[in-house]
Amino acid sequence: MSAFVRIMKHKAKFGIRHWEKKLFRNHEGDLYYVKFAWQRRRETFCTYSSALAQAAEVAREIYMELRTLGWEATLAKRKSQGGQLRQATTVGQFTSAIEAAYIGQARTIADYCRSFRRMVADIFEIERDNERYDHVKGGRNDWIAKVDAIVLSEITAEKIQSWRASYIAKAGADFDKRRSAERTANALIRNARSLFSPKRLDVIAFDQPVVSPFTKIKLSSDGDMRYQSTVDAGRLLADALVGLTDRPEVLKAFLLAICCGLRRNEVDKLEWTAFGWQDSVIRIEPTRFLHVKSERSIGEIDIDEEILSIFRGFYARRKGNFVIESDREARPRAAYSHYRCQKTFDDLIEWLRGQGIKAASPIHSLRKEFGSLVNQQYGIHAASAALRHADIGITSRHYIGKKGRTAVGLGALLAEKQKVISLSPVPGGLSAPRSGHIQFTDLTRDLF
Repeated sequence: MSAFVRIMKHKAKFGIRHWEKKLFRNHEGDLYYVKFAWQRRRETFCTYSSALAQAAEVAREIYMELRTLGWEATLAKRKSQGGQLRQATTVGQFTSAIEAAYIGQARTIADYCRSFRRMVADIFEIERDNERYDHVKGGRNDWIAKVDAIVLSEITAEKIQSWRASYIAKAGADFDKRRSAERTANALIRNARSLFSPKRLDVIAFDQPVVSPFTKIKLSSDGDMRYQSTVDAGRLLADALVGLTDRPEVLKAFLLAICCGLRRNEVDKLEWTAFGWQDSVIRIEPTRFLHVKSERSIGEIDIDEEILSIFRGFYARRKGNFVIESDREARPRAAYSHYRCQKTFDDLIEWLRGQGIKAASPIHSLRKEFGSLVNQQYGIHAASAALRHADIGITSRHYIGKKGRTAVGLGALLAEKQKVISLSPVPGGLSAPRSGHIQFTDLTRDLF
């Protein structure tokens, strides 16, 4: 290799474009990594950034440090104990360090980071052109880079409180829209403040302690979140067994949701091995493809023998290991809600809309209906167990709808003549009421 070529290659390594081509992601998240081989040693470094341009800048800095400081000094600077960053001064450094230390579903921590970035972007008025692709200027990567560059200490409780007030005010005077905005703001705050929980900060080594800006933030009341049933489950089931016979995958998804109370992700990745044919149960537990929501989500669900017999027929005609068949591969490590059966779910939602279900999440309303039916027959404790909730409070606040009448039945003790209150005219009172109307004066005289 000529001296000129060596010089040109060396100069190229000072450019961002060169390092953008050297970056790669592992299978567990969105963070970029870079690998260096120099002086008979090879090491991989995490850039702690999910923004391409920012990660390339970090890679270039590491390269310069290697050339000037050598391996030991660079490793000491870039890889402290546990391989974490030594300090967190920006949103990007903080979220990247939290992501790298997180043990659990990639989707969970990605949701927390997305909520935090969304709040920060609103607070500092960083807009994103949603019509642009990631690699185009002004797209997602540029937006993330701008948000990640915000200094963490500039995000204060006062700014968060002001953001929440502004977010709710945009909903206007409409009561339903304001309540929806309050719930969304609460959800974003819950997710974002989870990044600052002590159990996360304790495992991250920073030069200076990070103070949560959410300490003084109090969530507003979500109001009455209890499920209001508008579904005739028996009629809906009968219609499904007739109207979905030519769409077996949609019928399977419907039955698993309303008859077993499975979550969408559980339906999506349920395998035939989960069926306990002899015991008439479905066992929900972690598998290679299914990452359960929590440890309390693990459990057995009793299934009616009549419903089980339908699945026996599907099982006899199965083409693979998954209950719901699809051409898409499962992506259990995806940092977002990926469903291999998305087309099936879209078809089911369309069918449910046609049946008059207006809920924002029609498939999830089937799970809530399942919980309400169990509660009606066996009580709230049984419903909480069947829904596999972490505690009964969640079941009570969100999932149990009123099914049927709950009058105490004391009226049946009255004699037949006592069931009618005489409404005779009052001397000097108002004129006799027209047929079908009750005169207030007559009612009060006879009652009191």
